[in-house]
Amino acid sequence: MPHPRIGISLGHNSFDVLALTTNDFVLTREQHPLTSPSYHDRLQAMASRVRMLDREYGKGSLGVAIPGSITPDSGHIRTSPVQDLIGHTMLVDLSAAIGRPVRIASDADCMALSETMDGASAGLYCCFHAILDQGVTGCLTIGNRILSGPNALGGEWSHNPIPWPREWKHADERPGPDCYCGLTGCTETFLSTHGLMDDHAKATGIAIPWPDIAASATAGDPDCLESMQRYADRLARALSIIVNLVDPDAIVLGGALSDIDWLYEKIPLLWSGWALSNTTRTRLCKAAHGTDSIVRGASLLWDCPDQVRPQPALLLHPAD
Repeated sequence: MPHPRIGISLGHNSFDVLALTTNDFVLTREQHPLTSPSYHDRLQAMASRVRMLDREYGKGSLGVAIPGSITPDSGHIRTSPVQDLIGHTMLVDLSAAIGRPVRIASDADCMALSETMDGASAGLYCCFHAILDQGVTGCLTIGNRILSGPNALGGEWSHNPIPWPREWKHADERPGPDCYCGLTGCTETFLSTHGLMDDHAKATGIAIPWPDIAASATAGDPDCLESMQRYADRLARALSIIVNLVDPDAIVLGGALSDIDWLYEKIPLLWSGWALSNTTRTRLCKAAHGTDSIVRGASLLWDCPDQVRPQPALLLHPAD
């Protein structure tokens, strides 16, 4: 059997694994809970599963999607909503643990790689890809290539402030919630799953999971409907900045919150209030490969080196 392509998508409380043959036959698709939130335990859990796959299918290439971004010179993880990752060099550590090189990229980059290949942004010149989940991040593709830049920050949208802040009856968006990055009012603090739940709890005094907020809003619950309308208003403002600055052909949403279907009708109606164009032709669409798009993109990191951000120079090695 040819060596497999393995992708891992690391989350807050679990990690997804996808192993494919070279012709895209799925060998295994798994989700593994994490019993401990420590960096060391996350690393060992992933390494242990990769070693088991090596014994079953043979050693293949390994790509990892993380919620966060990487410093281009040193390889340290510099930002992540999974804060125990910050400051670590996962490429070095995971590579040492499994005995071969690894490639690593943000979850938004991996989704963009998957979607530009044969998904929602395939064949489009300029696209913005946004993850809306426990963390929020973005990636910009031009001509099917991820725009990186000298700081490897191209498309990093989540730590800009929410634009045109508003005052609602229960709270002012200024200065906004504290963010782990040290600032306040970052887009991520409003548009993540935690941001939605925190906003609803402040408005109603009731803390409920975000899927219940979304489902109850669809069913007509007035409090949940107001919370989702505030969320949509904020998302439309944040994405209108992308429309004004980049003018993409499409904006592709991934992550858990991208499964709220009515956003795709509501947001384009709202963002016209802030986008400069009288008629906004940018399309808003869901990742075609759904929640698998991130881990699928991670499995492609070795196959498409010219389409992704450069890996830190000290970590560039050929795959076994």
